[in-house]
Amino acid sequence: MAAHECTWTFAWRMTAQPSAMTLLIANRKQNRRHSHTFPPQSHMAFLSRVYRTFVGAGSSPATKDDNALRIGILGAANIAPNACILPLSFLASGVAYAIAARSESKAAAFAKKHGIPVVHPSYEALIADPNVDAVFIPLPNGLHHVWALAAIRAGKHVLCEKPLADNADQARSIADALAEYNGRHPQRPLVFAEAFHWKAHPLAAFLRRVVQGDHAQAGWDLGKIASVKTRFSVPTALTPLSDIRMVFELGGGATMDAGCYAVSTSRFIAQAIARTADPSVTAPTVIAAKMTTWDKDPRIDLAMDADLVYPSGLTSNVSSEHGTVTVTNFIAPSVYHAVVFARKNGSTLSEKVYGDDAQSTYYHQMKAFIGAVRGEVADFAAVGLTDVHDAIENMRVIDQIYTKAGLPVRP
Repeated sequence: MAAHECTWTFAWRMTAQPSAMTLLIANRKQNRRHSHTFPPQSHMAFLSRVYRTFVGAGSSPATKDDNALRIGILGAANIAPNACILPLSFLASGVAYAIAARSESKAAAFAKKHGIPVVHPSYEALIADPNVDAVFIPLPNGLHHVWALAAIRAGKHVLCEKPLADNADQARSIADALAEYNGRHPQRPLVFAEAFHWKAHPLAAFLRRVVQGDHAQAGWDLGKIASVKTRFSVPTALTPLSDIRMVFELGGGATMDAGCYAVSTSRFIAQAIARTADPSVTAPTVIAAKMTTWDKDPRIDLAMDADLVYPSGLTSNVSSEHGTVTVTNFIAPSVYHAVVFARKNGSTLSEKVYGDDAQSTYYHQMKAFIGAVRGEVADFAAVGLTDVHDAIENMRVIDQIYTKAGLPVRP
């Protein structure tokens, strides 16, 4: 490997391990890591944050603005309450207005449980509803593409769960449809975002500033970053064999479900170092990938390890190391997280970034999405939104990982 290249290694698997992100600001041969104890010192504070994340902020629901964004939800998915309905309940600027599911009876039951006023008999009917301003898509991965296209062509803003599509070609077709629609409607362009919610939390903004040296005077003088290792694991108990994440035709596999987070994290750090939001500037190459597959369907990966090499425009900065930064639970930091800098001189720094309101990643994401629709957000990356071009690059890397591992790209 050339001296100016840097390998960032990350792995994901369906096991009973917590999610973590480790920035190894160290020689590649050095294997020292800093561990952090879980749970936090204050159990009451921890329980309070769990309540805010999964139940609410502990205050009355917001009184809605007259022009609150009316969001229709495609699918009565398990993620929809936490990712969409709960955040909207505490935002005056948006409302969970309509729901459609595989059956009207299922949609009606979901609506009754969550207080959604309008029930549609089909996805097509919801998208055709002129009162729906935007669509949230929490459907199985394999259905993202077709319904994202339908929503765009119907003139709806879209917040689509990750990953954006089954593969990069599908992601590009979504970008093309968005560009075509916005070209015909320059006075009312659509906003489209992929829901990598963790990037909207204040923790992500703190990590970006640390990587860029903005906190060096406070002791977070990382020096030059040599490698990044990301681990994100899902307990097997949460993934039964009948789960849609185990179905190849629906875009299943560990890399699609959990690995997409690891890819986005690695690329997020690369872009922070390069001080750019342009995904083409930091486009990595996958040089190795090794998987563990499911015995019932060898096309489904249960675990994946991959090595990426980033362009010299990024890695030419690598020249020294000052220590190791470990970020624990970057996916759900509102519940609990820790950022620990174990310096080479033996000292340590630690930080927690919950934000003034200690709200969830989903709350911050929804707030940013509505702000973008209202024209209040010009810089997606600054508020943690993932635009369609960044989503394409994430899918390109995922495709390359599957190819390198000898597995088929998802349909």
